[in-house]
Amino acid sequence: MEKNLQRFALWAAGDLTGNRMRGLYAEWLLAERLGLLNSDSTRVEWDRADIRFGNTLIEVKTSGIMQQWSVSPTAPRFSIAPQNVVWDAASNVTKKLSEPARTSHLYVFCLHRSEELTNSSVLAETNWQFWVVPTRVLDAECANQKSIGLSGLDTLAERLDLDQAVSAITKFRHQV
Repeated sequence: MEKNLQRFALWAAGDLTGNRMRGLYAEWLLAERLGLLNSDSTRVEWDRADIRFGNTLIEVKTSGIMQQWSVSPTAPRFSIAPQNVVWDAASNVTKKLSEPARTSHLYVFCLHRSEELTNSSVLAETNWQFWVVPTRVLDAECANQKSIGLSGLDTLAERLDLDQAVSAITKFRHQV
């Protein structure tokens, strides 16, 4: 069975260059660096937050300079659309919101900034840049906006490397 799981994981997730897998990698990288994973950890699909850091709910948004479908660099965008429905995996409760809302405490925007689109470039931590933005700031500055680009993010927060992002997340957690 272990051999089949390894073969399946390679088949399903072996190419990190697509948008979905790059996003999952960024979630894993942050959770790993925050010390939240152990050998039995698995990701919960569709939970109201991508990462639970104590009581702090973190939404992770990922984009890249290069896309599988393009031979030249693209203008990265990140989805920030408020949600209408949330499912909380911890309580197994689905809730329809009376008004669309962003339900995490913190957004972490992750940019794969390499123009080389290979598994090696995705795995290289130095090819990533981060912005850590409290949801209250996003709500105040972007209200019902559905997406944001790099210039918008630069008005909300500093560009950070991975270690700086982990420090900023940890600092924010202690303020909640």
